[in-house]
Amino acid sequence: MPDTGATGVASTDWRHREIRKMTKHPYRMLTLGLLLSPATTTLAATAQIEEVVVTAQKRSESAQEIPIAINAYGSDALEMKGANDISGLATTVPALTFAPYPSSSGALILFMRGQGANDVGQITKEGAIGMYIDGVYMARPQSSSMDLADIERIEVLRGPQGTLYGRNTTGGAINIHTRKPSGEFAFKEQLTIGNQGRLRSLTTIDLPAVGDVSAKLSYVRSSKDGYVRNRGGNDYGEQDQQGARLALRWDISDTLSADYAFEIGDSEDTPIYYQNDLLAGPNYPTSPHTKTPRRANLPTSTTDFSGHSLTLSWDLSENVSVKSISSYRELDTRYFQDYLDAAFVAGYYETDDSIDSHQWSQEFQIVGSALDARLEYVAGVYYFEEKANHRQRIWLQDLQDDFDPGNNFPAPHDMLYDRYVNADTNSQAVYSQVSYTPMILEDRLTLTAGLRYTEDERDGIRDYQATILNFNTVVPIENGTRNAVSYSSTDPMLSANYQLTDDASVYAKVVTAYKSGGFAESSGDFTIDYNPEEITSYELGLKSYWLDRRLRVNVAAFSSDYEEMQLDLSPDPAQIAVVNTYNAGTAEVSGLELDILAQLTAQLSVSLDYAYLDWSIDEVNHPVSGQDISEQFVLPYAPENAYTASLDYQFGESSLGDFWLNLSYSWQDSHYATAGTGASAQQKALWEIDSYGLLNARLTLTAAAVKTGELRLALWGKNIQDKDYVSHRFTAGAGSTIAYNEPRSFGLDIIYEF
Repeated sequence: MPDTGATGVASTDWRHREIRKMTKHPYRMLTLGLLLSPATTTLAATAQIEEVVVTAQKRSESAQEIPIAINAYGSDALEMKGANDISGLATTVPALTFAPYPSSSGALILFMRGQGANDVGQITKEGAIGMYIDGVYMARPQSSSMDLADIERIEVLRGPQGTLYGRNTTGGAINIHTRKPSGEFAFKEQLTIGNQGRLRSLTTIDLPAVGDVSAKLSYVRSSKDGYVRNRGGNDYGEQDQQGARLALRWDISDTLSADYAFEIGDSEDTPIYYQNDLLAGPNYPTSPHTKTPRRANLPTSTTDFSGHSLTLSWDLSENVSVKSISSYRELDTRYFQDYLDAAFVAGYYETDDSIDSHQWSQEFQIVGSALDARLEYVAGVYYFEEKANHRQRIWLQDLQDDFDPGNNFPAPHDMLYDRYVNADTNSQAVYSQVSYTPMILEDRLTLTAGLRYTEDERDGIRDYQATILNFNTVVPIENGTRNAVSYSSTDPMLSANYQLTDDASVYAKVVTAYKSGGFAESSGDFTIDYNPEEITSYELGLKSYWLDRRLRVNVAAFSSDYEEMQLDLSPDPAQIAVVNTYNAGTAEVSGLELDILAQLTAQLSVSLDYAYLDWSIDEVNHPVSGQDISEQFVLPYAPENAYTASLDYQFGESSLGDFWLNLSYSWQDSHYATAGTGASAQQKALWEIDSYGLLNARLTLTAAAVKTGELRLALWGKNIQDKDYVSHRFTAGAGSTIAYNEPRSFGLDIIYEF
């Protein structure tokens, strides 16, 4: 960090020099993290907050000087938080709300600023939060709960990111950056043991360079027992996963490099357990963590994935570089759920899903600057293709006699529903963004304009039939029904960023984005399609340091208008797997986000991240009658208030070594688990997830006795108070089908690296 003098204010010239250096050397990263960690020795010595450098705009920049609301976490901060996966990360970002997917623990329902996707199991529908690993878009979320291994940093970009990141980022984007090979030998082993049979091992080996080629290997294996017992079968909530990654870096010349990565992984797990709040009594105890009233048919769900990526970086000159990002990824997953009679519309209700996906993508970027870095630009072209299929089988005891209009069969019926969907998706885009600092106002004003044009195509085919098992009678529903859609979108962005001082800036931004249209594979009519959902967002922000960089205060206020809202309507409450999607409404979402970090002393820091949301469904027109039915809808996963408060303290030196304590408390208000709740307060209550707060803690010792390398021991606990709360719920005919959270967990991390 530069010498700021007695005033604590760095010069404007220094700021521009540092930004130019970082642009030229994208791997020269300052230590990331919002919390103290054993590695942030400079921070502890100066009691100042270090600069955070991100690549949210495709170049290395200070997070404090770009017009984006962003949370950035380095490996040290992730370790301190115990965030080994996306769900662990989401608990620390108040603007990010998540829930487990009902029939697969390998997928997450993610929402940000009230935008997301409820049914992530559909291959013909898209989410609103783009997830990227080293610049590669992840089309399917079925492996989103996989363990994060050897991560350099994670950037959470809040709000629409349509210009630089494209479709399906109306809520925001999550950028995951892995560590690149260093060319020098290094080793790290992290072993975790804990309650509920927890065991995790993460091994990374950085190998010495051979000529101009460097290599790095990482392997992670984790498992835990289920937390709801199943009589005589697999328990609910079991998990066993492993993954490996090979990273190669070839420094072809001083200006040309190639980064190749291959990753492979698999998991075996079981889903969360549901119970109905109407079924209380001796055989249906209300305790959230109990054995099931009867044995569930619960095979182990499996997920296998593999991926290749190749990134070529070429510095054409000191100020201009080009990059090529190529990727191919495969996903094969099969997951099961036995709701028993929790769904209440059926004597039993079991599901069996299989998804197979192959995705390709290619992106070319050019990043540069001119006019002594007054003009900075990013431009690129992008192509994406996915071929996927989804087979779903549902067994249920049908209490509604749906396929018996003539009353020829006695109810109830044992039904088997078979649905098979094959879908192809293509997307291509061109984009550009230009920032200019005019020679006025002492170089404190930066104006940015961006534009992205996208063309999308999607086509699919569906086969659907029902079998009345009692009589071995097949009832055809659809055979080879086809649908195809194509559309284009132009998404501009304008922003103005003004540097009030060298430690404070304000920005104003207007941006558009869209979530892809298509057709719902779960629809009662596969020929029904819907248009993209459009968003226009207006945002004002403040980014600032205070008290000689001992206090950081960032604020973002926004208002977003949604058009062509994609809303799900269930035509038959007894058939919860049949959901039609329409462009049926408009809405407005506004909010305020506050991020505060205070370095009170060299040993003590505290932080507060807060998010406030206010939403209104302005109009929802019934797709048939045209009547306004907006009172039947809410914005799901949009708590009014959510916050995370944390404290980090370094104890005085001892003969054992250095001790670090992290305490964090996360809270979120009540919110709804779906958009279509019904009009009455009683109906809405069946979809409402109550508010709750969680307390986590971690005590880390950096052992002084170790002379070679570094040994850290960490005792940790999550949900220390063992709070019971509803993690997901839905209603199907009667009562509310509820899944409770995982109980308190605790363990020990043993980490050695050199």
